[in-house]
Amino acid sequence: MPTVVLLIVFLAAHPFAPGKSMEGTDGPLMSFDDGPHVYWRNDTTAVVFSYNGGRLVQETHTSSDTVWFEGSLDGTEVSFSIPTAAPSRGEFDIGPVPRFLAVSDVHGDFLHFREILIASGVMDESFGWTWGDGHLVVLGDIMDRGPKVTECLWLVYLLAQRAERAGGAVHFVLGNHELMVLRGDLRYVHERYLDGISGVTGMDCDDLFGPDMELGRWIRSRPAVLRMGDVLFVHGGIAPGSGVDKMTLGEMNELVWRGLERTSVCYLLDGVERVFGSLGPLWFRGYHYGMDDQYLQSTPEEVASLLESLDVERIVVGHTEHDSLTALYGGLVLAIDVPVDDIGGQQALLGEDSVFYRVNADGSRVPMP
Repeated sequence: MPTVVLLIVFLAAHPFAPGKSMEGTDGPLMSFDDGPHVYWRNDTTAVVFSYNGGRLVQETHTSSDTVWFEGSLDGTEVSFSIPTAAPSRGEFDIGPVPRFLAVSDVHGDFLHFREILIASGVMDESFGWTWGDGHLVVLGDIMDRGPKVTECLWLVYLLAQRAERAGGAVHFVLGNHELMVLRGDLRYVHERYLDGISGVTGMDCDDLFGPDMELGRWIRSRPAVLRMGDVLFVHGGIAPGSGVDKMTLGEMNELVWRGLERTSVCYLLDGVERVFGSLGPLWFRGYHYGMDDQYLQSTPEEVASLLESLDVERIVVGHTEHDSLTALYGGLVLAIDVPVDDIGGQQALLGEDSVFYRVNADGSRVPMP
């Protein structure tokens, strides 16, 4: 049942005023807070709802251009402004930029994500953009595993707005875990979502990020492959000789966007499996190792040829963990997914004046090979 029907049915059966506790109707509720979530009833009307301390709080806003509301982002009060118009598809082929910071595989870990952004100078303690005309790239997998996916998504969303006003930009490149949740695969969803607002209301967890939800329609507009100057950003990688490597960036992204419509007909007849499979940009691990009979590890010659065909100097990837930010193939591939808990914090890749640095959780910079 789609989100709209579930939400209307639930609220009709439980007509709570904003802030009224739901306790006493279904027994004591779990204290997994979540939100805000923004459901678009139509082109001008949004229902903003949160689940806080056992209470489902909702309010309706109507506007012809922008919905404004106050909310909390991990305990900090924030003013949200949400355009009524659906997000336009994100740029995926832009020219050189003065500097960028790239972070991958956040997985709902708001604490360490916030820490690295502050330490790197991207934002301040109040989530204000301090990176000027710099660019932030979040290289997939905000979703799943961790308990604060909603907070991480809203942080990227808000920073994108604030960066644009300052002359910078934020780019969110899709990862395999965004794909999984949007297509209903909830194996790695944290219990906070299954036992919290989803479990209490009966809404499907993936419907909280459905196409009628603000975060859902925003995620569906993000690219899977991004070229910035002479650097390609892709969550998994692009397999040499797979056929995907012969596509343009536009063709790759278009197939991903089409596949997120979740229709099996589209998946089978439009060739979406080429970008959603193990050789596609969201899943490929062949720069790191071979995988059974699915593919061999890419050779240096294959990687060099791939870069030439894509008209880039190097590829930045996440998805596959290394003990620290690692340069592969003599620096042609930069791997930035790290085991955050094991090393005590997130790391980020800084590109500035054609020089690359590993930024540690304390803000210290180490030149990459």
